[in-house]
Amino acid sequence: MAKKKPEKSLDELLEEAVVKEGEEPYEEPGNWVFVRLGEVVQINPPKIRPEISDDKLCSFVPMRAVSGRLGIIENIEMKPFGKVKSGYTSFKENDVLFAKITPCMENGKVAIAKNLIDGFGYGTTEFFVLRPLNIVCNKFLYYIVRSQAFRDSAKPNMTGTVGQRRVPKAYLYNYKFPLPPLPEQKRIVKKLSSMLGKLKEARNLIQEARDTFEERRAAILNKAFTGELTKKWREENPDVELELSKIQEIEKKPFDISSSWKWVRLEELSELITKGSSPKWQGIKYTDDKSQVLFITSENVRDGYLEFDKEKYLELEFNYKQKRSILTNGDVLLNIVGASIGRAAIFDVEKVANINQAVSIIRLIDKRLNRYLNLYLNSASAKRYYSESKVDVARANLSLKDVSNIPLPLPPFEEQKEIVRILENLLDHEDGARALIDMEEQIDLIEKSIMSKGFRGELGTNDPNDEPAIELLKEV
Repeated sequence: MAKKKPEKSLDELLEEAVVKEGEEPYEEPGNWVFVRLGEVVQINPPKIRPEISDDKLCSFVPMRAVSGRLGIIENIEMKPFGKVKSGYTSFKENDVLFAKITPCMENGKVAIAKNLIDGFGYGTTEFFVLRPLNIVCNKFLYYIVRSQAFRDSAKPNMTGTVGQRRVPKAYLYNYKFPLPPLPEQKRIVKKLSSMLGKLKEARNLIQEARDTFEERRAAILNKAFTGELTKKWREENPDVELELSKIQEIEKKPFDISSSWKWVRLEELSELITKGSSPKWQGIKYTDDKSQVLFITSENVRDGYLEFDKEKYLELEFNYKQKRSILTNGDVLLNIVGASIGRAAIFDVEKVANINQAVSIIRLIDKRLNRYLNLYLNSASAKRYYSESKVDVARANLSLKDVSNIPLPLPPFEEQKEIVRILENLLDHEDGARALIDMEEQIDLIEKSIMSKGFRGELGTNDPNDEPAIELLKEV
């Protein structure tokens, strides 16, 4: 007969659960205690498989039903119990569901199970089910595992291959988190819910501003490149003709334009269409010397402008090896690889510069056209062309031939100037909306700060007279 394992003493159990002095991530209030999550929370409790008929409906939660932004289950599916596989994850009402796979974990897919038929449900195997013991408020636990700090900590500990990475149970079990007294947990939850609710309202306003901005911008650009925006101008300037009348018009016209305009291929207006190269391929090193070659990549090319949050420089030898892609003032740059395909900007920097293989140069024969071209390349009409032309291999990309074949609605130069003037004036007036949109980043920082203060006892809710959390832990 196997010997029965001796029961552990209270001190031994506490030693396993409580983080040793000096190993706490930060100092907590005196009546709090740092614990390992797996000691106060059941991780993947025993599965529920009741004896019920196969045709009875039960609650089912697929991963897509959990909103990372809202932290809720948006849609619970109803499935006949007979269709629920025995291997599925099972959970009870008020359990915390935590997505352990990438990118769902990074996107904050965490929710509390609610409104389940008969109080239990099933879901994808890619959830961890967290069921707190009676000294942990489930909403407090929810905020812990949904916090950016938790996700930032978990990410480097994920295991598996690219696209299949997941948080291991052992990491979750040993995660150190601050346990306040139960009354304080509830006060923290109440305050966090209120403060985060206000941030949610602010995000909704920002989203409305973004949608309005994008709709206005798309409508203005659409009118500009069909000729509707300058209809009155043409009536007042009837003698203006297309200077480049010898350029052959393309046969397949993407949409109707003014009769005085012409559809042309971008190649017809360009003296050079090329792309850069990787410095690694050329054996060229980066340098801190700003007198060398400014290296422009796709992250620098935004929608209509260049951004240099972090300037990169290469040894001058790169230009000797990549002469064809040395930039000149007025060149139009177009991203041709990856998620930023179609972002275009004009190079107007007084520096020696070059580009990598993810950016193409469009050097026009007549550089007076570049501002008009830049606006068109960032329009919805041009983006439709990129979407139809791009090839998906390891990363989506446009070829230089695709760039050469970009169809462009070409008005007379004087009308182009008028379109550029109107568009730049109208879009400049959208700066207020842009500033509001930029505030979303600040809201993310505020949320992170609020959560951090909540888990450090800095929200002004802590009561030193509450029974210390260690006493509750002893009872459990």
